[in-house]
Amino acid sequence: MPAGSLDSQLEGLPRHHLFAKIPTALRGWLLPIEWDRELLWALELPRRRLALEALRWHFDLPWWRRDGVWFQVTPREFMAHPEAHPEHADRVAKADLSYPLHVVLQHQRWLILDGVHRLVKAEMLGLRDVVVSTLAPADIAKIARHPSRPLA
Repeated sequence: MPAGSLDSQLEGLPRHHLFAKIPTALRGWLLPIEWDRELLWALELPRRRLALEALRWHFDLPWWRRDGVWFQVTPREFMAHPEAHPEHADRVAKADLSYPLHVVLQHQRWLILDGVHRLVKAEMLGLRDVVVSTLAPADIAKIARHPSRPLA
């Protein structure tokens, strides 16, 4: 793998506690490490507008939990029947599109690290694009949670 790629940046970082439960569909997409949202939000990152078309592939992967069990609900399943998923209906309703989605390039696609509920809200509102903050692969180490770094 090329030096500086996201995969190379993930090498040697502690694995996520749910790593063994990550379904095949999410392998290679869901970061296999523990990371800190507060550290992510604190980064000074470039922003740009990105067409929803470049992000819609996220709708077909089971990012979300159902009844406390992770990796059960796809955003597309939610959008088809939001009433069946009250936790996500609440999160989408409260999603604030004034905050950017955080993305990193992985396998020649923009991967959302933070903001899938905001993406769904943008789609449901009929928006054509959203503001994203773009991480470079090297930024991943800045947000990785290490055993010596407590939860924020």
